[in-house]
Parts: sequence; structure tokens; C-alpha cells
Amino acid sequence: VTSKNSLSDTLSDRYAIALFDLASDEKCIEKIIDDCEKILTLNKENKDFNFLLKSPLISSDDKFLVLTKILTNNKSHSLLSRFIAIIKKNKRFNFLIDIIIRFNEISIKMNDGTVLSHRVEIGRHLQGEDVKTKFRDNARLAGLSKAQIERLIGLIDNLEDVEDVTSIVDASIANVATGID
Repeated sequence: VTSKNSLSDTLSDRYAIALFDLASDEKCIEKIIDDCEKILTLNKENKDFNFLLKSPLISSDDKFLVLTKILTNNKSHSLLSRFIAIIKKNKRFNFLIDIIIRFNEISIKMNDGTVLSHRVEIGRHLQGEDVKTKFRDNARLAGLSKAQIERLIGLIDNLEDVEDVTSIVDASIANVATGID
């Protein structure tokens, strides 16, 4: 992990290394990398999520509840939830994104001199089924039902047959009264 000399960088580095060590012990590094990439993507694409993490007006308990819900909906590894519970306990939510970025940039020097490193690229261009998967994930977070999501995908897949954009807009409105299915 490369580091500057500021306190926030040092803190982020230490938490990132701790997360790496825990993931290594539980043999789930790749899953944690995938889960962290989802959080980074959400942070990049959603200003409200970024505000949630940084705002001193939102309690650590509320931040933890939202993050736990997101992790559960994304079937994230339980280690990440436990790790975020530590971040909550230590009041370090404002460092979460930096910790994840540093986790995704870790380099380890092995006893034999070999250097293992991994860097996750955020914002790669999605295609085909990956676009639909991402849309499904984000639409679920927005409160759309499975039926609404699949209807929207069907409408967009056959956009040339849609006579009026109203059908797409109507299908995209979350039914808050019934909740998320």
C-alpha cells in the first residue's frame, strides 16, 4: 500500500491492510474485492450514498443500517459486514471509501521476494448481460420490484417497438406502498 504522510492516509492504509489480512485468513479475497468494487461504483454513481458516508448529521447507526441493507441485497460476504461494524464502532465511516480504494491497491511482498498486487479499475464499460445485471442491482436498491425490473428490461430491449415513452416511465416508478419484493 502506498501512503502519504497524513493521518487519514495512515488510517486508511491500516484498515485496508487489516481487511486484506482478514480476507486472506477467511480465503475470500476475490469476493471482498468484488464486494468493494460494488461499493466504489455505488459511491461514484450516487451522490446521496457519498453524502451518507461523509455527513456528520447522519448517525453511525443509520449509516450502518443502510450499508448492511446494501450488502445484504448484493449478497456480499459476511466479513465485509463485520468489518464495517468495526468501522462503525470506531467512528470511521468518513474513511470507508479511502479504505476500500487502498484495499483495492494493495501490494504484498512475499518472503521469497515475489510481489503480489492487485488494482481494481472502477467505471469500466459494461456490455450485454453485465449491463442488465447492474441495472437489476441498482433498480432493486431504488425500490423497484422484480416484475417491474424485468418489464423495464423487456421494454428497453425492444425499444424500437415502444410507441410512447410513457410506458417506460410508468414501469420505472417504484411502488413504495407494497415494499420491495
